[in-house]
Amino acid sequence: MITITDATRSILLEDDIAFQAMHSGLLNLSAYAKKILPTIEEKTFKEVKKGTIVVALTRISEELNGSANLRPQVTLNDLSIKSPLCDVSFNKTESTRKKLASLYQSIELDENAFFTVTQSKSEITIVAPQSLLDDILSHFDEEPKAVYRDQVGITVRFSKEYLPVPNVLYTLQAALAVHKINFTEVISTYTEFSFIIDKENLEIATRALQKFLR
Repeated sequence: MITITDATRSILLEDDIAFQAMHSGLLNLSAYAKKILPTIEEKTFKEVKKGTIVVALTRISEELNGSANLRPQVTLNDLSIKSPLCDVSFNKTESTRKKLASLYQSIELDENAFFTVTQSKSEITIVAPQSLLDDILSHFDEEPKAVYRDQVGITVRFSKEYLPVPNVLYTLQAALAVHKINFTEVISTYTEFSFIIDKENLEIATRALQKFLR
């Protein structure tokens, strides 16, 4: 049978806002215990007193003392912006895979252009300069699953020393998530992350990410 402490820890670990607040010493344990009490009772199949949950939260807080922050300190080397971009997705079939292989020969791609291709189990997605959209659609010559226009690519570059550090991408995404910015795509390479967003969110997203620059 699951214990109250285990149930409390499970809920807390799924609530990153409360977890971060606890780690920072800002979580009101009594108020949070009251909030999660019904869920604790569901998980443990018994009546639980709020004070018992507060004790469990206190114990968990002591365990977190000295542990790594959920959001590590991140310093970016630089930030660049590419616009306007298009985002096109096709079903991944034998036909589209063959057409993807010959796409580079049918378009003129500037050396500094933002151009990425992602292949999943069932889809192919291309992010490219919007000026190439008609050429891409003509080359594949079939109905795409989705087409997004007027997109912006914000690319941040960081030191390779961050590669073994957990939650670096989470930290950057969280900085945008608090502004309710939707990502059309998130693309990563060795030391770069690129966020593809609507151009209307460019200004606020740029301000949020500039805080991480040296």
